[in-house]
Amino acid sequence: ASGATQQFFTESGFPCPPLRNPSDHFLRTINKDFDEEIVESSKARRKTAAEAIEILTDAYQSPAYSEKTMDRIAEMKGIGGAPFRKREQASFSTKLFVLTRRSFVNMHRDIGYYWMRLGVYLGIGICLGTIFYQVGHSYSSIQARCEVIMYTTALLTFMAIGGFPSFVEDVKVFRRERLSGHYGVAEFVISNTLSATPYLAVIAVIPGAMLYYLTGLTKGPDRFAYFVVNLCMCTLLVESMMMIIA
Repeated sequence: ASGATQQFFTESGFPCPPLRNPSDHFLRTINKDFDEEIVESSKARRKTAAEAIEILTDAYQSPAYSEKTMDRIAEMKGIGGAPFRKREQASFSTKLFVLTRRSFVNMHRDIGYYWMRLGVYLGIGICLGTIFYQVGHSYSSIQARCEVIMYTTALLTFMAIGGFPSFVEDVKVFRRERLSGHYGVAEFVISNTLSATPYLAVIAVIPGAMLYYLTGLTKGPDRFAYFVVNLCMCTLLVESMMMIIA
């Protein structure tokens, strides 16, 4: 192929110099970056790249070359290739299972996703629990109870921003894989929500339970469950908002 190309350039009026690489010669002939180059070894005027391209195009369209090309194309079309079998994509449930499992493992390994936030939440729970330790059940303790609930909800939801950098990295991976056609937005959103829910429950239940009994809020499993469920829903809501923003 290289010899045929060199012969074609020579017949078109662009012979390759003896001490020059043929590939470099072909490139210098058709590349406009070399138009300003002065060839010291020859005083003849060099044709510009645009002129060379036009000459080569006209020469290639001549019957001597175009017929050979068409015959070669027809010959290649007659060659049988390997059998092509279209593979079906995985089902929605399979994609969801694989993505949920991968996201769950990733969240477990990445300390910045939830484990660091759990440590911060434990510190917040201890601080608030010691400040509002056993506020009591009198009428005057109503304001203290409201402050405990407000601070707990506000701080736990505000610290959800700590997982933003890790989630942004997941979004980058999602964009590449979505462009490749592996899965869509629905699978990513549902799998991320399912894998994040257990971690959100852990970081809401453990600090919430510690804070609940340190401050001496209303006793009873139903009241405690209501308190924890509210914390879980708040953290899940903020996590969803973070997902939308990212």
